[in-house]
Amino acid sequence: MGNKGSAAFNAARRQDKMVDKKIAAQALKEKKLVKLLLLGPGESGKSTLLKQMKLLYGKKDTMNEPKVQAIRMNVVTNMIKLLLASEAFVPLADEKLQGDASELLKLNAIPQEDWVIKPALGDVMMRLWQDEGIRETWEKYQNRIQVPENLPYFLDSVERIFDSNYRPNQGDW
Repeated sequence: MGNKGSAAFNAARRQDKMVDKKIAAQALKEKKLVKLLLLGPGESGKSTLLKQMKLLYGKKDTMNEPKVQAIRMNVVTNMIKLLLASEAFVPLADEKLQGDASELLKLNAIPQEDWVIKPALGDVMMRLWQDEGIRETWEKYQNRIQVPENLPYFLDSVERIFDSNYRPNQGDW
């Protein structure tokens, strides 16, 4: 008298076969997957290469991925770094912008995951980016600041990036 005929045994056997099929399908899927490990120092182009590969070989709808918040966070983070560098190297030319600078630097005191990025912050950064002191800091000391070299592209586009209808274009990747 074995357990071969019991309903519980048969149900367990069917479930075991289903799991085996799923594992085999996953293994086949993994076998087709190509993985690439990109190594190198910061700012050496790893992310750029990956983005270019996605553009060339990835799904065509990847440009509409919800990356808007990440792009905005990067712009704010790098503007804060530029502002801190400006305090060290070339102060703001327009003293009226001290309030804007303080507003932006307040974010530096709290963890990024707690940041609330509002469209008005785009206006603050746009005004700061127009300041001669900030521009001079960028032009003379950009190699001494740990920010991407394409930061001016994003700061020139800050009005578009902080618009409520913003969708990243190819240049933003």
